[in-house]
Amino acid sequence: MDKLGAFSIKIAEEAVPDEVELAPIMTQAYLTGGREREELFQQPGSGLPGGFGAENIGTVFPWVLNGIGLAAPAILSLVSSGPLLKDLLSVVKDLISVHDTLKRREKKDKLPEKPYAPLKQTMDIISTELQNTQLPPDERDLIAYRILRRLLEEPTNAAEFVQAVGGAG
Repeated sequence: MDKLGAFSIKIAEEAVPDEVELAPIMTQAYLTGGREREELFQQPGSGLPGGFGAENIGTVFPWVLNGIGLAAPAILSLVSSGPLLKDLLSVVKDLISVHDTLKRREKKDKLPEKPYAPLKQTMDIISTELQNTQLPPDERDLIAYRILRRLLEEPTNAAEFVQAVGGAG
């Protein structure tokens, strides 16, 4: 497995553990583009009214990749922030530890623009992309924070991954 595939697994572990095994394949399809990428975003079948089934559940990881791609400039700014990196990671971990969704959002919104604008922008972009899934808003936000934590924990690998995903758009 290549470095991008290995890092995609780490991102999937944070975002959607049920899709870990598919993460490298989905990442490769996303990077390939064209029809292969389009197929990642196809919505599941309608199934029976009121019924539950695998055909009613779409994958989330393609939307994670799309969010990372859209937020690439902000993420690259974060992972290359040098001495500020520890502080950014601490803020993200602190936000993850807040269990009340409203308090978490308030805390994020109170962060000053300087130096936290790229952090807030990244969180918002990824969470917004996840609106295309069936995940509830509080779960989308938490997933965005977890993804960001992983990216900040491994800035060198994250930069390579984000450049590839961001450049694939």
